[in-house]
Amino acid sequence: MSKENVTKASEQVLKEEEDIPYLSGKPRFDVILSKSNVEPIAQLRIPIRIVQLLPRASTPAVIKYRNKAWEVLYPGHTQTPRFSTAEWRLFVKENGLQVGDACVFELMKCSAEVIEFKVMILRCDLPLELIDYLNTKEGSEDNPVEID
Repeated sequence: MSKENVTKASEQVLKEEEDIPYLSGKPRFDVILSKSNVEPIAQLRIPIRIVQLLPRASTPAVIKYRNKAWEVLYPGHTQTPRFSTAEWRLFVKENGLQVGDACVFELMKCSAEVIEFKVMILRCDLPLELIDYLNTKEGSEDNPVEID
């Protein structure tokens, strides 16, 4: 391989690396999407450890992925806070999310006026048996699945 080809290849790697949205160390949660996250109801519960950091009132929230933002309502006053269904469904549809995809939500801003999450989407094809298991009570956020 010539020096010119090596230079072009490393420039390409650097360009691709710029597109990778690294974590900043702020609070985050991740989820492997199940049927209830992407199909008819399409809702996403927010884990208690993150809910404890968020306002206890209905608050506008923004989900950012790549160079686009989706506005959702965060109902912090409810018993089980989750992203509002219609807006979350739009995020799912526009990003082609499917059962088995993973999302990492990083809390970038949090105030009584606005909540902002940066999202990373990891597309993966999990075995059907694992997806079925994740959709049961045995596989949950409180009982994570360990993969060797």
